[in-house]
Amino acid sequence: MAVARTNRYLGDMDFDIRHRDGRVLWSGEAYDLPDAVQRAVEARADLGGAQLADVDLAGANLEQASLAGANLQRARLRNANLEQADLRDADLTGAQLDGINVEQSDLTRARLVDASARGANFEQALLEGADLTRARAEGCNFEECDLRGATLEGATFRRSNFEEVRLDGARAVGASFNGCNLEKA
Repeated sequence: MAVARTNRYLGDMDFDIRHRDGRVLWSGEAYDLPDAVQRAVEARADLGGAQLADVDLAGANLEQASLAGANLQRARLRNANLEQADLRDADLTGAQLDGINVEQSDLTRARLVDASARGANFEQALLEGADLTRARAEGCNFEECDLRGATLEGATFRRSNFEEVRLDGARAVGASFNGCNLEKA
């Protein structure tokens, strides 16, 4: 949970970004919650376990963000840059990931149930054991992605690149891969 405390300057407020157990992970001045998250990432704050459900981070630069175990349910991350981010065990259920860049990010055991990703870049991302149940991905790049042991049940992948993807042990009952490149997968 993020809490805006007081209005200090015209347009600026004090924000606390909190862990699910209530402790403060980052505190500082920002214009709004998306600005607070971006400032926390720029300060290299560990936002592991942060409560960020429903946050709008469209277009944010969160490169190398530390968001392991964060609650990002229904987050709007359109065109956000999370390259080399730590999203292990993060909950991205119902998140809007259109145009997101998570190249070389660690999404091990992340939950992307019912997530939407159009034109997203997952190149060399670790999605081992991730849950992509009913996820919708169109025109995405999963090249050299690690999906070992992932749950892809009921997921829809259209015109996406899965070249050299590791799929060992992935469960894909009811998943569709229409028009996808599965070369060397």
